[in-house]
Amino acid sequence: MTNSELLQNFIQAVWINGDLGAVDQLFAPDAGADGLLPDMTLTPEDFKTMVMALLNLVQEPEISLVKMLEDEDWVAMMMRVRAQSQIGPDQISATGQIMARFKDGKIVEVYNHFDFLGLFQQLGLIPHEAVTLCLSGEPLG
Repeated sequence: MTNSELLQNFIQAVWINGDLGAVDQLFAPDAGADGLLPDMTLTPEDFKTMVMALLNLVQEPEISLVKMLEDEDWVAMMMRVRAQSQIGPDQISATGQIMARFKDGKIVEVYNHFDFLGLFQQLGLIPHEAVTLCLSGEPLG
């Protein structure tokens, strides 16, 4: 199985099927996930906690692959997430990117970007005009 296939299977297992055991299967024990929370590298256990928290906010998640590149032991993926809000009646849509380095079939380092601002706006957890307010220098609170 290619590293791209391993990553796609991981996304399906964890984010669609809610199989947190897949985190332990794919992540090397000392691997960390950077880029999801400011100034914090997530351990596999931290990552599982974040997955559970996010999956509690949505239902029926769908993840579509926008682009994927594989170069030796690196895989880069851009994806679009669609789901139904657990908080309100709205559908949500956001994008994310992953760059992961594999060794012996395990992720040994990973860098992420996800549009949490857009996600939380669509869920009604922060003002819809948050970006506009911030660009104007206005605080959100």
